[in-house]
Amino acid sequence: MLAVLLSAAALAHESTPQNFILNDDVELFSGEEWTTGWVPKGSPIMVQLGLVIDGMAMAEMEGQADLSWPEAVTLGITPTPGSGWLDVIANAALVASVKFDEFGYTYEAEVAREDTDLGGTVVFDPFLLYGDEPDEAVVDLSGETAELLTYEQDVFAGVSLVFTLDLISAATTTFTGEAWLIEEAELTVPGETYEREPTGEPFEEFDATFVGAWDSAVDLALYPSVEVCFDVVLYSGCLELFGYEFPVEIASERMEAEFPTTELAFPVPLISVDVSTIEFGRVDMDDDESYEIDVSNAGELLLTGDVLIEGDGFSVFPQSIAADVGASDPLLVMFAPEAAGSQTGVLTIESNDPATPSLQIVLSGVGAGEEVEEDDTTDTEEGGSGPTINAETEPEMVVLSTETGCGCASSPARGAGVWAFGLFGLLAARRRV
Repeated sequence: MLAVLLSAAALAHESTPQNFILNDDVELFSGEEWTTGWVPKGSPIMVQLGLVIDGMAMAEMEGQADLSWPEAVTLGITPTPGSGWLDVIANAALVASVKFDEFGYTYEAEVAREDTDLGGTVVFDPFLLYGDEPDEAVVDLSGETAELLTYEQDVFAGVSLVFTLDLISAATTTFTGEAWLIEEAELTVPGETYEREPTGEPFEEFDATFVGAWDSAVDLALYPSVEVCFDVVLYSGCLELFGYEFPVEIASERMEAEFPTTELAFPVPLISVDVSTIEFGRVDMDDDESYEIDVSNAGELLLTGDVLIEGDGFSVFPQSIAADVGASDPLLVMFAPEAAGSQTGVLTIESNDPATPSLQIVLSGVGAGEEVEEDDTTDTEEGGSGPTINAETEPEMVVLSTETGCGCASSPARGAGVWAFGLFGLLAARRRV
C-alpha cells in the first residue's frame, strides 16, 4: 500500500543519496496592456496611463533525496540551505496622456512615452513550503523617482502653463513552494516523506515534480504638478497651481507552474541464492555432510547481512555475508546428526535487500543409527545418501554424488576431514569474491 508519512523514522538501511538541482523560468504579464483611465476623477488636471509590461522570473534550488528502508522504501527530500535564488527582470512601456480643464482652458494630448526597466534578485532557503521559515521569497523591483515629462503650453502672450509629471515605479514578485508531486502523493509541508513497496529491481526509481507559485504586482505612483508662468513687464516667474501624489495599481498576476521533473534512481542490493531447500539424506551418527551455497548480489549496491540457523545438528559458516555488485559470497552448511531419526532446520539470511529482507532455506536430514528403520531415502552403496538440493530455478530434486562436490562422504572420524576441507575451500572462495 502506498502511503504518505508525516515524519521519517530512523531506518536501518540507506541507499546512495541523490543530489539534484531545480531550475525553471516563467513569463510574467506576457505583454498584456493595461490602462488606468482618467484619474483622479473630477480633478482640473487628469492623467491617463497606458502600460505594456513584459517580464520573466527565474528560480533555482538545490537539494538531496534519500531512500531508506525496511520494510517499505521511504523517500525523503532535504533542501540545501542558501541554495535558492530568484531573479526577476521586467520592462514597462508607459504612455502618458494629460487632460487639463481650468480657467476656461481645455487641453488633452499624449505627452510622453517612456520605457522603464525593472529587475532584482534574492537568495533564500528552499523549498518555501507551508511551514518553512521563511515560506516566501520576495523580489522588490522598486525604481527611483523619474521625471516623466515637462510640458509647457503658451496660453497667451506672456503667460504659459508648465505641466510636470514625475513617476515612481514599484513592482514585487513573490515566490512560494506549493508541493512536491511524487507518483500518487502530494507532499506539502517540510519533512514530509513518501513511502511505497519495493519493486525488486536493481534501482528504485521515482519521478519528483516541484510546484511553485509566483505572485507579481506592478504599482506606479504619479506626482503631477501644474505651474503658471508669467513673463510680463510687472512680473516674471512661476506659481504652482497644484501638485499631488497619486498611486495607481497597474497590474497583478498569480500563477502556478511545475518545475521540470526530477528523475531519481537509487541503487539497492538484490539477494539471490542457488537453492531453496537442502536435503542431506541419511548421515551416520559418527559422520557429517556439508553443502556450499552461493549468495549472489544481482543489485547495484553492496549486499550485507547476517546468517542464522535453527535445528539440531545443523550449522553454518560464516554467520554473515558481504557481496559486492555482481559478486557472490559462499556459505558452508553442515549436517552432523546428534540423534537418530529425521531432523529439520531453517537457514535464514537477513540482508539489506529491501525487496527480500529475510530469505529462508529449508534443511532436512536423517541421523542413521541401528534403531532407525529404513525409510524412503535413497541410499548409496556405502550408507550415506549425500545432500539433495532443490534449486529455485529447477523444480527437479538433484542428488549429489558422494564422490564429488561439497557433499562428499565423510571420514570415519566424525567428518573432521570433510569439514576442514570444505572450510578451506570456502575461505579460498571468499578471497576470490
